[in-house]
Amino acid sequence: MSPEKSSAPGTVSLLVTLAIENTDESWGKVDDILTQDEFCDQPEVLEYATENGLYHPDPNVWDLSASLIAKAKGPLNENTTTRLRQITEIKDNPNATYARFRSAFALFEHGFHDEGIVLVINDALLDDAVSDIAKNYLQQI
Repeated sequence: MSPEKSSAPGTVSLLVTLAIENTDESWGKVDDILTQDEFCDQPEVLEYATENGLYHPDPNVWDLSASLIAKAKGPLNENTTTRLRQITEIKDNPNATYARFRSAFALFEHGFHDEGIVLVINDALLDDAVSDIAKNYLQQI
């Protein structure tokens, strides 16, 4: 079933499964879904990301959730902003590296351009998987 014909909750469940798999192929499938117009703006999708995904035990789901939040157009509430900032401060867990970067990207996308966020995005420049994304954000400063 194609993502656009499935329910948002069903697609979110698939995305979480793919994030936990954490393979290049699974993340490619995630990217395909996330590029669909307005997928991330669906209330069920944003609710999962902000209320559940950012608190999931697997940092790959934090990564996914931050990516969903970055693509959503609505404003962030204080709890979401606080949790994203907490994730950007995790430096001692190599499994959370991409979640850290994606959280900074999400915050930047929603107007948070303070020094701490910019420093994390600068760190992302050193990672081939996200360096182009980091460059794009830094060019906006």
